[in-house]
Parts: sequence; C-alpha cells; structure tokens
Amino acid sequence: MKRPLKINSIILLFFLFILTSCGYEKLNVMNSEKYKIVSFKSSGNQRAAYIIKSEVKLHSKKSSNNAVSMVLRVEKDKEIKEKNISNKVSKYSITLRVQLSVIEENAKKNDYFFSKSSDLLVTDSPSETNEEEKKIVEVLAETIANKITQTLNIKYRE
Repeated sequence: MKRPLKINSIILLFFLFILTSCGYEKLNVMNSEKYKIVSFKSSGNQRAAYIIKSEVKLHSKKSSNNAVSMVLRVEKDKEIKEKNISNKVSKYSITLRVQLSVIEENAKKNDYFFSKSSDLLVTDSPSETNEEEKKIVEVLAETIANKITQTLNIKYRE
C-alpha cells in the first residue's frame, strides 16, 4: 500500500527537524577567539618561541573582554638515543618543553606546562640532519601551539 503524499511530507519534515536541531556544540573550537593578548614575552629557543607566538596570536581577538599577558619559556633538549656498532650516533631524541604563564587583568596567574618529543634519524650529511632537526622542531612547536590554543579556548569559554 502506498502512503499518501501528505504523510510522507510530514515524516520527511519531522526527520529534518530532528536532525538539524541538535544542541551539540564543540568546546574547543579553534576559531572561537575568546581572549586577547596584550603582551607576549618569550625566552629560550627563539625559533620555536616565534612559531608558538605567531600561532597563538592568530587565535586572539582584539575585541574580547579577556585580556591576558603571556610569558613563554621554551627549552629544546637534544639527547642521544641510539648508537650503532661503530659507536656513532644514529638517532637523537628531541624534546620541546614549554612553560606558559598567563597573567589576567586582575593579576591572576596561571602556569601551564607542555612537552612534546620526537626522534631524529642521523643521515650521512650533517646539513640534511640539521634541516631535518629544524623541521622536527617546527612540527613540535606547532603541535604545542595547538595545545595552548585549545587550553586557552576551554579556559575562556563563555
């Protein structure tokens, strides 16, 4: 038996209404811009600090009510992870440690610590190894910057 056209259209509208009126909202939306950075000071590894600073500032909004000052300390550690049979280094472990202090207008200070590490395989050419190290530091810094923006977006959600 066929259903009448009126019943089919009512069922269709009912399902469209149910599917589109979901109240789900992500808490850590990257483009939510719920804070503005008044000042940003950094120390330590300047290459990684610059990458983190520029990524975090991208998500800052000048018209936000949450004005913060940030102090960033970045440390890069390069440790020998493996040596081959002839006692030459074959793999390094690169760790990027970031200490972030967020100071709000009311002088409330929050400290956050982030750490990320990766392995670096040594090549025959030292220049290739240095280039690969720069790429790894860049990727680690971008990853930490994303973690920082997520943390700030969650802290300053409205």
